[in-house]
Amino acid sequence: MKRLITTIIFVAVLSVVHFLPVWGYTPDIEIVRQMGEDMNHIEPITTRYTVASLNIRSKPKKKSKVKGTLRYNEKVRVRKKDSKWWSLFDEDNQFLGYVNSNYLSKKPQKIREYEIPEYSGMKSWMDYRKITDTTSPQYKLQQEYAETGDYGLRTVDGRYCVAIGYAFEPKIGQYFDLVLENGVVIPCVISDEKRKSDTDSDNIFTSETGCCSEFVVDNESLSTKAHLHGDISDVNEDWDSPVEYIKIYTKKNVLED
Repeated sequence: MKRLITTIIFVAVLSVVHFLPVWGYTPDIEIVRQMGEDMNHIEPITTRYTVASLNIRSKPKKKSKVKGTLRYNEKVRVRKKDSKWWSLFDEDNQFLGYVNSNYLSKKPQKIREYEIPEYSGMKSWMDYRKITDTTSPQYKLQQEYAETGDYGLRTVDGRYCVAIGYAFEPKIGQYFDLVLENGVVIPCVISDEKRKSDTDSDNIFTSETGCCSEFVVDNESLSTKAHLHGDISDVNEDWDSPVEYIKIYTKKNVLED
């Protein structure tokens, strides 16, 4: 009987040692089994940054189901599965899916940040057909890269087409984010530059509407609310907040990739 008890205790201790946490993470046996991981060779969870809009896959295969999408330059928690696919985890170490390691970087992308002075929070719009210079990068962006997306807004790579002022040293095609006071981040791509004559003395706000961001839209598909009030903030209640700062990704330009 003593030998049996000793054997049971030994097996229990061995099991606990076998499943000791890796960097504070205790793997769920069933999840690890579904992931096809070897419990004896689990890599530590580490931090990476996305270098493109990146799909989260249900399986480590290119054609598997897409469970979600990560934003450009988003900080993520991942663990290496093999040379191509990494497992993705949330802050509570819950497994979310797989991402392609070709689109992960150890360092965040270079950015420029600009604080926005206090203003009304309005976000105006213009129809993309107003861009008529066929030799301009603005025209090329709309005709060859952009499409009409949610609310009738023009998008490129899932980012909203937006015009900003000269103060931000804009370059057509660059990725940037509008970071609102409420914490919401609107992913954008620079689609036009507001002329100095059309902005205030600091070249931040448009003289006519007093806004620092003018969305490029398909007027025929634009949300009724935005049509009524002239404010893109009306298409999404989360956007009903002033821009606190603008973050421009200096090394990411869709026209140069």
